[in-house]
Amino acid sequence: MSPREDDAIARSLRGLRERRIAPVWDRMDEPDAVLFESLWEDLVALGLTAIGLPEEHGGVELEASSLASVLTELGAAAPALGCALIGHLTATALLVNAGVPIGEGRGALAFSPLDARPAARFALAGSLSGAVRVGLAWPSWIVVPARRDTEPRLCVVALRQRGVRFEGRPSSHGLRLFPFGTLTLEGAIPSYEVAWPEAGRTAALADGLVTALLCGMASELADRAMSFAFDRYQGGKMIRDHDAVRALVGPIELARRPLAALALATLTQDEPGDGGASAFAADIVRQAGLDAIQTMGGSGYMQDYGVERYLRDAGTLETSWIHAAARRREIARARFAEMER
Repeated sequence: MSPREDDAIARSLRGLRERRIAPVWDRMDEPDAVLFESLWEDLVALGLTAIGLPEEHGGVELEASSLASVLTELGAAAPALGCALIGHLTATALLVNAGVPIGEGRGALAFSPLDARPAARFALAGSLSGAVRVGLAWPSWIVVPARRDTEPRLCVVALRQRGVRFEGRPSSHGLRLFPFGTLTLEGAIPSYEVAWPEAGRTAALADGLVTALLCGMASELADRAMSFAFDRYQGGKMIRDHDAVRALVGPIELARRPLAALALATLTQDEPGDGGASAFAADIVRQAGLDAIQTMGGSGYMQDYGVERYLRDAGTLETSWIHAAARRREIARARFAEMER
């Protein structure tokens, strides 16, 4: 895709933000199936639910820079919507890599898509059993890792069947456009069951997309913090002229550059993904959220300015989707083992 087409995608997403997302911003901090469906259909209309898939599967193949641009724009506009899109894209990519036909489902969720060989949360013996806490963006089917004996398997499960139960629970977490809760499978029959793809390319895709999403969140935090600093007068001068404020805002602004480069590098790498890029990015954005709140003083904790929401969203990505602390330990363990050899 040419730079001109890249710009067209960015303009389309900015237009979507202005026309559709900004007017319902307040409502997007609570689970809302009707609102999510409406916004999801906007993504479908733009062709974004098929990006990155081969053309023979009805996809629109984009270069890495275009994929990163899409998620960066969504990270700034609506992190929850971007997170749902990543779940869908990585799940469908897993199916394509495993040779499973792509269904007509509106969305999908792949558990632990950042792992080349994920820890299976469900046992498979004819039917699926097990439970996991997850954010479920009202998909019609899901993609889950399961365990048959000791082998990881990829299972496609239709949600509208006996043996599938999801119990949403109120929470103070971020990404609240869709509910978080416990998904229980007890006797659920998978529509497809195949070996988990060994290449690890989907893990690298997910890692890069989440990093791009976080890059957009960092950019939005920088814009909001700097806008506040340009408008507020305190101590005899504009607060942008205070060294303490510049010390807070400077690192947020600088975060855009390395995160953009990291997302692009991860999306173009040939080796399997390990989740390290997004784990690093989550740390950066969580700190950026805290610095943006401090820039605004007590006002930063208020919902009026939105920065506290990006902080909650980053924290939820870190703990529920990326599992950053465990991932850092695993990456260090793998590196030590490599050095021993």
